[in-house]
Amino acid sequence: MDPLTLLLAASVFTLIGVIAGIATGLIPGLHVNNVALASVALQGSLISLAMFLFGWADPTLEELLLIVSTLIIGNVVTHTFLDFIPSVFLGAPEGDTALSVLPGHRMLLKGLGYEAVKLSAFGSLMSVFLALCMIIPLRLVMGSPIFAYEKLQGVIFFILLIVVMMLVLTERGEKKTSRLSRPYLSCHVPDGLILSEDEELEGLEAFEPTEIDRLREHLSQAVIVDGVVAEQTDQESFVLAQGESKVKVYLDGQASLEIGAKVKVFGIVKGKLSLLSHLQPKGLALGVFLLAGILGFIILGTPGFAQNNWYPIPQLVIDSSMVAFFPLFTGLFGVSTLLISLNDQPSIPPQEIDDDPPKIEGWRKTRAVMSGTVAGTFVGWFPGISAASATVIAKLLGGGEPKKVDSLESNKEFMIAISGVNTATGIFTILALFVILKARSGAMNAVKLMIGKNIVPWEPLQNVPFQMSLMLFSVLLAALVAYGLTHVMGKMFARRFSRVPYKKLVIGVLSYLVIMIFLFSGPLGLVVGGVATCIGMIPPLIGVKRVHLMGCLILPIMTFFLG
Repeated sequence: MDPLTLLLAASVFTLIGVIAGIATGLIPGLHVNNVALASVALQGSLISLAMFLFGWADPTLEELLLIVSTLIIGNVVTHTFLDFIPSVFLGAPEGDTALSVLPGHRMLLKGLGYEAVKLSAFGSLMSVFLALCMIIPLRLVMGSPIFAYEKLQGVIFFILLIVVMMLVLTERGEKKTSRLSRPYLSCHVPDGLILSEDEELEGLEAFEPTEIDRLREHLSQAVIVDGVVAEQTDQESFVLAQGESKVKVYLDGQASLEIGAKVKVFGIVKGKLSLLSHLQPKGLALGVFLLAGILGFIILGTPGFAQNNWYPIPQLVIDSSMVAFFPLFTGLFGVSTLLISLNDQPSIPPQEIDDDPPKIEGWRKTRAVMSGTVAGTFVGWFPGISAASATVIAKLLGGGEPKKVDSLESNKEFMIAISGVNTATGIFTILALFVILKARSGAMNAVKLMIGKNIVPWEPLQNVPFQMSLMLFSVLLAALVAYGLTHVMGKMFARRFSRVPYKKLVIGVLSYLVIMIFLFSGPLGLVVGGVATCIGMIPPLIGVKRVHLMGCLILPIMTFFLG
């Protein structure tokens, strides 16, 4: 088969994979591993289809298997683009997109659900381009002459330990865990102080007045406080009162105030943090991490968990790992989020729909794409590290938790980063297959089963394997098509979503997820999902980040490498 015909055949099967990716991406519960392993099981039929379409070009069996394998590549890439749509609009994530639930929901509640989808599509596409540019440098680092992969195998435990320590030690908690001892206000005069309750501070109309009793929740933030002057011992400070509540106000200039005068203060909340305020959120975060880790360890480390279960429809259980991972992640991140949103009963505003590029600062875009793509390298090279685990790294590389003053911008940045992790992973797992001859995902394992005997190691550097080149072409084609599909599908969801009764929708999605858990994972899956849901509701209730729930994967991986 001549090269142009082979490219044409690979394009056709890549587009078939794109169609499969639409289904796996938009329907919660369907995974690329199902399609990948089904492709292996049906490779005889797929080869017959390839022969029917391109038999006139006299393809060899090696070429036919390579053509069929591009279907899996197209499915994987398309899935990483489209699976953010149900994550944003339905709150029903898979493991790879689990951490995008809350940022996506926050944007949905602001009428920016379609914007979130555009951001994820942008992050995925840009990560494809960046990952392709990183192929040769990574080949030189992980393969000859440096052989970093072999050298790093012995320190993976310590790498993960550093990630966990960074997560726990940077946890500052939310309103439920913040404890300030004697907060005070730092005010600039005269601009931040006016002597009439009825006057407005120019340019600060968007600030809502804050109660003195709630200043503890706004450490290092700018606030406006109304009240009366209760005491003034000198001209550079006074006591502001709201009923029985009082706060000390320090001025950077002098002002003479009358006792009982009504004033309005625009200032920064300051104060010493109590020791408990430092330790409590970190202790809670560590507790959540360990709790989720123990659950993951029990599920992943129990012999015969999948084999000794009962399945209503055994034919659906193509990949036994789904028995554990699907209910685990659905409970930790999907069902728990939906239950909390059901309790809150949020009002979903009409979604803003436009074709403009995502509205986010350029430096944030760049940082998000780079952090997501770099984090994706961990998945492609090291055993046991999933895209969800790498998201932890992307979150740290991307600036950590958003501050309240720029939380929307930080949510947008995180959506780009997490989508970059998932899509870049697809490219790096292909690279790993030809450099270290290891399959680092279920999809790549299926490809290896198909063409394993024909895999040519990428050695030396100038001898680029043709099979790898064709797969990377499939990645690029699928990414370009999926980018457009994501915008189209996202726009369809956004236009209709605000008209759907949210409570009924949530109940419907919850029912669907429970049914899917039962079909894919049987009775044990329901037990796992129920326990995971209870644990998944803990972080928002105690005021720490959900990212610590990734202990369900990180802790078992750490114990594996420690042993």
